[in-house]
Parts: sequence; C-alpha cells; structure tokens
Amino acid sequence: MEPTLSRDRGSQVRDESTSQLRLSADVVLQSEVWQEIADVEALIKQATHIVARANGEHYSGAKSTQTVSVVLADDAQVRELNFAHRKIDKATNVLSFPFVRLEGAEFDEDQGGYLGDVVLAFETIMTEARQADRAPKDHVQHLVIHGLLHLLGYDHGTDAEAERMEQLEIELLVRLNIQNPYR
Repeated sequence: MEPTLSRDRGSQVRDESTSQLRLSADVVLQSEVWQEIADVEALIKQATHIVARANGEHYSGAKSTQTVSVVLADDAQVRELNFAHRKIDKATNVLSFPFVRLEGAEFDEDQGGYLGDVVLAFETIMTEARQADRAPKDHVQHLVIHGLLHLLGYDHGTDAEAERMEQLEIELLVRLNIQNPYR
C-alpha cells in the first residue's frame, strides 16, 4: 500500500503511513541563476517527499519531523565550501552537511530536529545534465535525493556502500519517472 502524504505548515510533509520519518525542506536561494529552472522549489519538495515515503522500506528515522535546508548556490559558493570543509579547491554538484548536536545538549526527539544542509551548485549541475543528455530538473531531483540520503547516514566510501546508495537512489528516481542516472 502506497503511503498517504499530507502538507502541514507550508513545506512540511507528513508521511501518514508511518511515524518514523517526516521531512520538512526549507529552500534557500543563494544565487539568482537558479531562477532559470522553473518551479525548482517544487522539484526539491517533490524529491524530499519521495525520500520520506521510502522511509519505512529502507531506513528508520526519528519519530518527529526533521527539517533540512536545501541551499541553491552557484559554483563559486560551493567551491568555497568544498575547500573550507573538504580541502578540495573546486566546485562539486552537491555537498551535504549533517547537523551535529553538541555533546551534552538536551534534545527531545518528539519535538523534531534539524538534519542538516544540502547545497547544490547550479553551473556544475547544468553542465553535468547537458553532458549526460538529461533534463536539468531530473538531475536536480537526483542530487537532492543523493544529498538527503547522505544526511540520513548513507555514504559511498566503499564499493558496497556505493552500490547500496545507488540502488536506493535508482528506486527513488523511478518513483519520479526519472531514468537510472548510473547507466
């Protein structure tokens, strides 16, 4: 049975079929170039919904609403972040920054939480989409899913981890009618 989703308080998405994961995406426009992609905020929220809906099938999350920020940046901004945090002096398509709670900080899981930030680089994404002959909107949704999975603990540091994460991405993209980007 397909989960039923409903909207609460703007962009918040509740998954009515499970109490395990609810995601709320705050979209932050850091670069005006993103206005070239029609309805980019709706695309991001749709990808976020897909991740929330798959929750019960692949991973367990917190019992309350988890908030993420999806930052729409340009290559220069992402290059700075990539160098500051990874010591790599070039832009990349997506960066994920999980929220780290300070040791000893009080936290009530039932009150919700902040998962972290997903930062997208416009020029890199557009170049990759063009080179792969993919619709930019499809590539954006793929990278939002990829970034959210990182915030949920997935990684691709080993071949086994990469295969597991790629398979999940492919399954989620199929739900958005987006073809396998790894072929």
